[in-house]
Amino acid sequence: MSANGSEALAEAISILLNEWLQSCCVVAGVALVLYDHLTTISREVQLIWGRKWTSVILLFYLNRWITVVWVLSTLTDFLPIATIPLQGNYILARWLKHCAVHHM
Repeated sequence: MSANGSEALAEAISILLNEWLQSCCVVAGVALVLYDHLTTISREVQLIWGRKWTSVILLFYLNRWITVVWVLSTLTDFLPIATIPLQGNYILARWLKHCAVHHM
């Protein structure tokens, strides 16, 4: 194997390892956020829900639920959503066609 081929192979392996390490860190972060939310939801309900809205409550909710949005957006990066065949789209299309036929 030539020197250029060896360098290219080493670079490709390095890139793949970096991608894998980054993915592991993201998955660990997602798992930590989900664990935190699941283990503290009962205390949140007990201590926060039903209270009068203040700047502290608003800050709590922003901090709490923006992380959920981050988790969901991160998970969509890992799941090839566009390539998953969705049965729901077929059902929705049939329902819309049914409504259009019966409302004419």
